[in-house]
Amino acid sequence: TCLVMEGVILKLRRARRVATAAIYGTYARIVFWLIAPTVWLLVVLSPRLSWRWTVMRLGAHILARITGTPISLHGLENLLPRNKPCIYVSNHASYLAGIIFTGALNIPVHFIAKGEMSGLWPARMLLQRFGVEFVERFNANRGPSDIRRIADKSRNGQSIVFFPEGTFTTFAGLQPFRMGAFVIAARTNNPVIPI
Repeated sequence: TCLVMEGVILKLRRARRVATAAIYGTYARIVFWLIAPTVWLLVVLSPRLSWRWTVMRLGAHILARITGTPISLHGLENLLPRNKPCIYVSNHASYLAGIIFTGALNIPVHFIAKGEMSGLWPARMLLQRFGVEFVERFNANRGPSDIRRIADKSRNGQSIVFFPEGTFTTFAGLQPFRMGAFVIAARTNNPVIPI
């Protein structure tokens, strides 16, 4: 009976953890969808890029605060000065990766996004207001022109953020990297900074 009771207790604890995670996930989604429309509208309507970044950073901080999501930064001393262009590479664990990056670091950057995002008009409108570059991951004919366009942006002093995994999955750990960030770094002689 002792073993049976221990088994029941373990199952109840696991069920409680699963239920707590599901409730929190639902709460976090509700908070996101309450904040997102206002941030989206303010970003799309803001005439200045600096205002758009401020709105997005503020939205990210509010989201983190209300959902109880701690954001801690380590290694900021390794970042280059704001006026020195570089290629940032970061893992990609969710659609919130760009929002977290924006909220955590006060760095003017341009993101690279998969071309499929440009087909979703709300996402496209928001991302275009930040100068996001859309790339076609599965069209080899478009690759060279995408590389030239992004390299020109980097040569002109823009820091670029790549999520070199190209997408995210439910599997833990890093996925294989696509080479775009490293090709741009080699062509522009700009350093790669892992985040």
